[in-house]
Amino acid sequence: MGDKANTNCNDLLEAALHRIQALSLENAMLAQQTAGLYNTIDAQNKVIYQLTAENLDLNSQLQQHLTIVSLLEQNNENLSGQAAMQQQLIQELRASTQTDHLQMAKQQKDLDKIRHSRALLVKDKYGRKSEKSLDPVTEINLKGIGLTEQERLEAEAYFLQHKHVKIEKLPTPDILEQGLPVKTIIMEGPKGSIYLGESTVYKLVRHEAWMELHKIVRHVYLEKAADFGKFKNITVPLPGMKTKCIADPTVIAQILADKYLYHLPLQRQQKRYEREGVQIPYSTLCDWISYGARTLKPLWELLMIEAVKYRLLHCDETTLKVIDKAKEGNSKLHRGYMWVMLNHVQNFVVFKYAKGRGHIDIDEVLKDFSGYLHTDGYGAYDKYGGSSNVKHAKCMSHCRRYFKNAENTSPKIAKYALVKFFAPLYAIEERCRQEHMEWEQIEQARQKYAVPILQAFQRWLLFQQAKVKPDTPIAKAVNYILKRWEGVTLYTQEGCYLIDNNSVERMIRDLAISRKNWLFAGSHKSAANAAIIFSLFGTCKLQGIKPQEWLCDVLGRIDSHPKDKLSQLLPQNWKPAKTQAA
Repeated sequence: MGDKANTNCNDLLEAALHRIQALSLENAMLAQQTAGLYNTIDAQNKVIYQLTAENLDLNSQLQQHLTIVSLLEQNNENLSGQAAMQQQLIQELRASTQTDHLQMAKQQKDLDKIRHSRALLVKDKYGRKSEKSLDPVTEINLKGIGLTEQERLEAEAYFLQHKHVKIEKLPTPDILEQGLPVKTIIMEGPKGSIYLGESTVYKLVRHEAWMELHKIVRHVYLEKAADFGKFKNITVPLPGMKTKCIADPTVIAQILADKYLYHLPLQRQQKRYEREGVQIPYSTLCDWISYGARTLKPLWELLMIEAVKYRLLHCDETTLKVIDKAKEGNSKLHRGYMWVMLNHVQNFVVFKYAKGRGHIDIDEVLKDFSGYLHTDGYGAYDKYGGSSNVKHAKCMSHCRRYFKNAENTSPKIAKYALVKFFAPLYAIEERCRQEHMEWEQIEQARQKYAVPILQAFQRWLLFQQAKVKPDTPIAKAVNYILKRWEGVTLYTQEGCYLIDNNSVERMIRDLAISRKNWLFAGSHKSAANAAIIFSLFGTCKLQGIKPQEWLCDVLGRIDSHPKDKLSQLLPQNWKPAKTQAA
């Protein structure tokens, strides 16, 4: 029992030893595995350390990259701001460039205007004054209107040779045929010579003017009065003007003629009288002119009434410098206006002075007038001309002048209008004058020939209006005439109407020359006096009367002439006193 138990113990002990050996082997294996694990852990720790170091490097690089990104973002923002500023600057530069281009275009346009104005000024001062075309042919041949073929060929040949149009003027009559008084001087030969005949020579001689005093002794006498036993004191009437003025009508007429007819200032007249041995104060000469104008004023008022009565007027205005002592400031010069009204049928002209040229002044000048009114394109006339009782015509010559002035900038279009339209229209008027047509014949000629030309002209103008550049001389010319087309063509309705307003402009020439010589009027009253004299002298010229002869006669008669018959002394009705006495 015991051996069996020992055997069992030994078996258990061997089994335990074998178990211990197996465990030792396992433990050794585990130790190896543990050492391997430690080695692996060390390797992994090294790897982790390396990875940690790399991670730190990466974090550092990341921080650097983030910093760079931040800097790049900040730089990008700055660049965006700079780009926006540059874009704004570019827009501003574009706007500035566009503005500069517009300013340059405006300056170029202004420069063209200045050049055009300068060319016109040079032409006005040094160039040809006439607006007539130099072309010898008007290119119109309508049953007697214009040139014949032979005349056209001759005119073309003359033009090509001489470069200007031949203008035939009426010959001046010979001096011997002008009715001058002749004083015969006989120069005899020496005594004892044999007379064979005569050799006659004429010499034109001028005598110096001379002045003298007339001592007029008037008798004073008594004459029985209507009452019995009473007498009245009577003095023989003084001939001529009933005034105490020492100047005779001949002297006053001479002074007025010298100033307003021959444009001689009073100061020069005063010097001339001094050289002739007569000293007259300057203030006295002014008083004599004022007296002459005041004496003639009733006749001027009658002319104004005539202007309204005949219902046909050409009207224009021009400037006149006037001394106005009541004006504030350093300059006492006032720009006044002389209004000129002409009736070309009755052949009289009226000047009227006004301080301005506005609507109020026109209403005052043309007060109560109704009928046919012909003016230039000045806009202030339109209000008065627009009334129902006024036919307002516009000047064709002013329209032509715009095209004439545009020849420098648009020669082709301007020349076409001048040659194709204006020249034929004026050729028709010239032929009517040459053939001395009656008014009905003139109206028929205009309706037959001028109206078709005007209709074609209007179509051409409308086509050019859409074609030409705005704000150029040729555009202004086209717009000017189209705006006034109804008034410009009104002359075709009646034979007594004129195509332009040149007739009244010609009457302003004397005033223009006088204005250039005596520069200004001494007062508004003096300007009104000048209007009176210019009116009467201008009417004398239209009537073919010698103004100074008329003035001498009228100044000597007007004081004694019946007031209700003063119209007999107007130039258009005047007959010299000697003729009436005969």
